[in-house]
Amino acid sequence: MMKPNESGFSFVELMIVMVVIGIMAGLAVPSLNLVFKKDKLRTSTATVTASLYTARMKAVNEAEPYGVQFDEGGSGNFYIIRDPEGANEIRGAGYSLESGISISENNFEDWLVIFNEFGQLEKSCLTGGEMTGTIIITNSSIDSTKVELNYLTGRIRERNL
Repeated sequence: MMKPNESGFSFVELMIVMVVIGIMAGLAVPSLNLVFKKDKLRTSTATVTASLYTARMKAVNEAEPYGVQFDEGGSGNFYIIRDPEGANEIRGAGYSLESGISISENNFEDWLVIFNEFGQLEKSCLTGGEMTGTIIITNSSIDSTKVELNYLTGRIRERNL
């Protein structure tokens, strides 16, 4: 039988458990930071893709060219514009990438993606006669995603690098 004063945990046992929990938490924090960075990259890629789909849909629905203008240098700001070959009228609020995310590569002429009234990518916005335009989005831990746009079909596709 146990005596009444022998029940429970000692202070030393409690401290050992607290140290083990602290060590396990310390190991988990770097992994969580990596997950958050990858989540920001996915969110930013989805924002870019959604804006491209919106511009393409508007071009088809309104039967006139629409595009997405990215700020040169990869700052992360971009806008949907109407009549990109003429007035460059900004339609709606601008978009921004998450903090720590940037556009590291964009092979579109003047960082402008243009869709015609058929939903196809305008050949004039591609450099060097290429058939596919690419936008590469990178976070600070060197993870990247690529958004590809096909010239003939206007298809927009995301890829992890």
